[in-house]
Amino acid sequence: MADHGMAMAHVDGKVAFVPFAAPGDLLEVEVVRRRKRHLETRLLRVLEPSPLRREPRCPLFGVCGGCQWQHLPYAEQLAGKAASFRGFLKSRLGLREDHRFRAPLAAPQEWGYRNRVGLKVRTLEGAPALGFFATGSHRLVPLQHCPVAHPRINALLPSLTGFLLTWSPARGSLPQVDLQIDGDGGLWGVFHLLKPPTSLEAAALEEFLRGQGVASAWLQTGRKHTLAPLWKNAPAHMPFSVHAGGQEFPLAVSPGGFVQANPAVNQLLVDEVCALSAHYQGATALDLYCGAGNFTLPLARNTAAVVAVEGYPPAARDAERNVARAGFEAVRVFPQPVAAGLSRLAGEHCRPRFALLDPPRDGAGDAVDGLADLGPEWILYISCAPPTLVRDLQRLCARGYHVEWTRMADMFPQTAHVESLTLLRLGDRL
Repeated sequence: MADHGMAMAHVDGKVAFVPFAAPGDLLEVEVVRRRKRHLETRLLRVLEPSPLRREPRCPLFGVCGGCQWQHLPYAEQLAGKAASFRGFLKSRLGLREDHRFRAPLAAPQEWGYRNRVGLKVRTLEGAPALGFFATGSHRLVPLQHCPVAHPRINALLPSLTGFLLTWSPARGSLPQVDLQIDGDGGLWGVFHLLKPPTSLEAAALEEFLRGQGVASAWLQTGRKHTLAPLWKNAPAHMPFSVHAGGQEFPLAVSPGGFVQANPAVNQLLVDEVCALSAHYQGATALDLYCGAGNFTLPLARNTAAVVAVEGYPPAARDAERNVARAGFEAVRVFPQPVAAGLSRLAGEHCRPRFALLDPPRDGAGDAVDGLADLGPEWILYISCAPPTLVRDLQRLCARGYHVEWTRMADMFPQTAHVESLTLLRLGDRL
């Protein structure tokens, strides 16, 4: 197995990357691109299937761009992702010691785990259709069921598709619908529109969604600041929670705010943070890119103080509200970009012992130098993109840090997506 859900073979002395293949397959492929050191191919036929192969659960597998590995048993997926992640860090960072790679965190569920989906809406054969994009394109693949999505989302899809056939904005003014399951099992929707609906159109959508038992629905007609509730007195915050030290911490999150799409694996990440409490016990800790406080509250249980920094204003307000609700008086939330927050801390001569980073896919490039200037002894970097993780780790290592350990976490079974945790320590490697 290789990166991005590919399998790897050798043809005429070159590496050949093959999508939707399995170790042990005998395949007929077409070379679609020749590179200096490798070939990119398209799978034409499976001549002799590998004994590892299984029947994909979704009939759209291989067409829809959402999943890459449904044809492999979950144990093989997990091992393939872990090996790919390990090989990537070894080649890019020179991280040779196997003991620095901890066993991967497996997802408790391989199906029905995803509590958030972004569905595309396009007109096909004169009628609105709902689905995901095809692999490597913007061509819509219509669907009415997704096996990795939460059952509550799947229950809505057929009726939502039927409603859109008669709802005028779906014909060119509705590019996307986001569906989210909250921690109590309630269903939320965000409808992205190119222009505001008329009062009659809004009323029709409200009537449909209320009839389907949707907890709350919001309209977005531009950037996120345009989010507005579809109906009066709709709940304004999605309820979630995390557990730490035997205690449940409620998290209220505004629509449009970030929540991990796999709550069970998110809890595993929180557990990993709690397991490191000896590194921040009684000290000052930073939570950078803190969102609504997913890691802030577990950290605050054992620290003298936490500074949480979040650049998206609604998320920062959510964090402030969640911290106040939990009663943590020694937590400060900085509602500003992380680089600016780090500069502010430098001006206060803050000397944290521990820092947690959970940046978006672009990584923490704007924050690495400012964080290194503060010199925390320990840094836990939670990443959803290995390339930007490696880039940032290289810069931190150049500033005197070294990797204590790293661990892959499987947030999205059936896909090539890789989440990870990496613990760094300032000073000489032991």
